[in-house]
Amino acid sequence: MDIDNKLWQFSVAFYAQPGVAEKLLTLQNEHAVSVNQVLFGFWLASENQALTGLPAETDKAAKWHQQVVAPLRQIRFWLKQQRTDEQLKIATVDCYRQLLEAELATEQVELAFLFSNSIYYSAAAGPGNALRSLALQNINFCIENRAQSTADHQSNDAHRNTLVQTLLDKYCLMHPKVEE
Repeated sequence: MDIDNKLWQFSVAFYAQPGVAEKLLTLQNEHAVSVNQVLFGFWLASENQALTGLPAETDKAAKWHQQVVAPLRQIRFWLKQQRTDEQLKIATVDCYRQLLEAELATEQVELAFLFSNSIYYSAAAGPGNALRSLALQNINFCIENRAQSTADHQSNDAHRNTLVQTLLDKYCLMHPKVEE
């Protein structure tokens, strides 16, 4: 499995753009949309591929996310909540940083699973398919197929759509010859 693949390289470059990380994390935390799946959808559009499926619970990417990424993220979130106590905050700063680095490493593995199996989750887009439209189609596929979530995550479609449009704008900046 290639850890430093084109999907990873795209993800790092896209995530580093101003405001992208914040928007992606808001989509994930408030609307139950997987950051890695959104990054996968954007990358596939760059490759002129339409997203046609996402990992089933039995796929390696989904198992990895459920068994490794999600529990590690939960531990990190719990530790962050405990940091209101000043002594605990001081004592756990390094631990929190290491958990964050470990979480990123586990997400890189998840993206490697998606990359290595991308042919099972995508199909070539038709000729003349505008990049922005294809990217939006892929992201909407991620949103529509996300795991069942609470009513809180599903309640504010307008907010979610604003986040998606902002991300699309940032994505198109990476591709200067984008047709609208």
